[in-house]
Amino acid sequence: PTIVVLPDKSFHGTGVNNQPVGLFTALSVGYQGFAAITEATVSSDGNPTYAEIEALIASVEEANVNGEFKFAMRPKAFRTLKGVGRVGTTGAVPIAVEEKGVKYCADLVTETTTSLTSKYGSAGKWDSMVLAMWGALDLTLDPYSLSTRGALRVVALQSVDFGYRYLPAFGWSSKLAAS
Repeated sequence: PTIVVLPDKSFHGTGVNNQPVGLFTALSVGYQGFAAITEATVSSDGNPTYAEIEALIASVEEANVNGEFKFAMRPKAFRTLKGVGRVGTTGAVPIAVEEKGVKYCADLVTETTTSLTSKYGSAGKWDSMVLAMWGALDLTLDPYSLSTRGALRVVALQSVDFGYRYLPAFGWSSKLAAS
């Protein structure tokens, strides 16, 4: 499955004030009967080691999740991981690489997006995150807002929310980059 990059509320929405329950909110506090998922331990300096990245992925595997995993992280986190060796030396194979336009982190396909708050990242089975839309797309014509310019304003509204079929399908960290 492809990770659809959505506005930041899909990742960090609080679930109140018409915001959806974002992925990291659900992971940190729990969601509809699922307990909170413990954040992966990553170096406090924001420069994770290969072993820490592997432990993050292993947390998903330990929850009996199988199939295609992918990483999602900020572009800066990916660039940071490109400079970190798998065995802790500068001459080692880096944790993150780019080949023919495809990004990989610890051999998992990786999507980068600025929709994530700084330093956040997750590895998981992304088809466990569901985008639900209901109702028709509402279109409203507003002849008043732009009337002094002779224009018509069109407003579109689609009701959406996010759900999580199996929250343990995600490993996560808020420290994947130094800043």
